[in-house]
Amino acid sequence: MKIGFIGLGHMGAHMAHNLAKAGHDVTVFDMRKEAVDAMVARTPGMRAGGSIADVARDADLVGASLPGPAEIEAVVLGPGGLLESMKPGAIYVDHSTNSVTMVRKVAAALKAKGIDMLDAPVSGGERGSEAGSLSVMVGGDESIWDKAQPELQAIGGKVFYCGPTGAGAVVKLCNNAAAFGHQAVVAETLTMGVMAGVESENPGIRHWRQQRPIDHADQRLPKSHLQAQLRRLRLHHCPQREGPAPGHAARHRHGSGSEAHRRRTRSPEGSV
Repeated sequence: MKIGFIGLGHMGAHMAHNLAKAGHDVTVFDMRKEAVDAMVARTPGMRAGGSIADVARDADLVGASLPGPAEIEAVVLGPGGLLESMKPGAIYVDHSTNSVTMVRKVAAALKAKGIDMLDAPVSGGERGSEAGSLSVMVGGDESIWDKAQPELQAIGGKVFYCGPTGAGAVVKLCNNAAAFGHQAVVAETLTMGVMAGVESENPGIRHWRQQRPIDHADQRLPKSHLQAQLRRLRLHHCPQREGPAPGHAARHRHGSGSEAHRRRTRSPEGSV
């Protein structure tokens, strides 16, 4: 498949690399030329795009991993963006953590020009991105989900069809809310233990911390990581303001039994 990819940050760089590794014809673009040059240098067969249009013009599918709604709007709807550059019949797959409002705005604009879109945010962190084992939560037309499988399977260990446009974004925001809540509870629990007289380096607490995939309390997180988390928290008001999640209709249409679940969940081997 001829794929364009935009955004070569901590997540996107590994996604693009895995797409090329899977045999796809990949052209990449990032605002930072040094990121593009480094990516192309370490990935055989990958090509550098000089602009969004270079990446999108001949692509069957364009993927993107961007910081948030403002960047997505600029890349898709801005001058020289995907709306102007992609060919009718192509697919845009947004792997960013995005607002539901922006997903639906962008999808409607692209649809008017004959371009299909999937909102397909990911979970699994940089390690999952590097390993190609991300969980991918997909919203959009189910027939487009089928067509995009070559791209989705190259980056994800589990690919979930969540419902119509916006459903992938809603599920990702729910996933984030649960993760943030878990981290807060763990932090409070560790604080309670230490305040009650247990040393933080007690073997029992140290073992318990090591079994849970969260940042240890004695580690300082980079400012950029904290800023990214804050941006994501600010997106959580969107689903409630837009009314019921769009997945309700999809759930009733497909059924809630195990067979429906198997059909809408794919791993690289084709099993749940």
